[in-house]
Amino acid sequence: MMNQRFRLPSFDASSLRRFALILLCLCLLPTTLVRADKASDEFQLAIGLYKQNRWELATETFQKYLKDYPNHENVPLAKFYLGLTLVNQQKYKEARDILREFVKQYPQNKNLPDALYRVAECSYLLDDLKAAESEFTDFLKRYPNHALEEWAYPYFGDALLRQGKADLAIKSFQRSLDRHPEGAMSQDAQFGLASAYLQNKQPEEAEKRFQQIANQKNHSRASDAQMALATSLFDRGQFQQAADAFLALPTKFPESPLGITA
Repeated sequence: MMNQRFRLPSFDASSLRRFALILLCLCLLPTTLVRADKASDEFQLAIGLYKQNRWELATETFQKYLKDYPNHENVPLAKFYLGLTLVNQQKYKEARDILREFVKQYPQNKNLPDALYRVAECSYLLDDLKAAESEFTDFLKRYPNHALEEWAYPYFGDALLRQGKADLAIKSFQRSLDRHPEGAMSQDAQFGLASAYLQNKQPEEAEKRFQQIANQKNHSRASDAQMALATSLFDRGQFQQAADAFLALPTKFPESPLGITA
């Protein structure tokens, strides 16, 4: 029997190229995985700093992550949290720019409603009232039952009021109170509603509401309401009532700056 030599399989040019590509991928795979793990670690570090309220370090870490890994899977979330981190540092202009970019780039992201609200909030806190009006309108129209609408309506109402749109402000403040009569923003909404009635040339309705607020000692806007009541009465020529209201300030609110100056 003749000895037979083992024959190597023959490869055509296409097979050799495919084989070379596989080898190249295998060589590169460990480096890619290490880079991906490093990106994930950097992102998790930034999130951890955010949760610890270490705003400056969180900002730096998010910014480094976004620069070093612009195509990583967590980039959308990093941009969103970078915006929130800047909000917490009261850097509203920078925060608004980042969050507007997020809204534009990721319209299907689950954090879109929160981002839209924060954009409007930043505009309000920057006194960009026209932008705030437009952005709160958009947020409330698209997400009328979102948890943040509790804060949106009072801010929206105040933005309208400060632009002289008292009739619309009344609707916004009343909407807030109807939905959240004991909510976190209810006392501000009550004062805003009274102020909106005053601007809308309904002083008697405004004074009634200011008096109700002023009679609540634990109300956060009680001293402001007492001063607004006194001022409104004076402007209407009700001088004795205005004097009584002014003189009541130091008695009712001895620790308030308004009470000291009355």
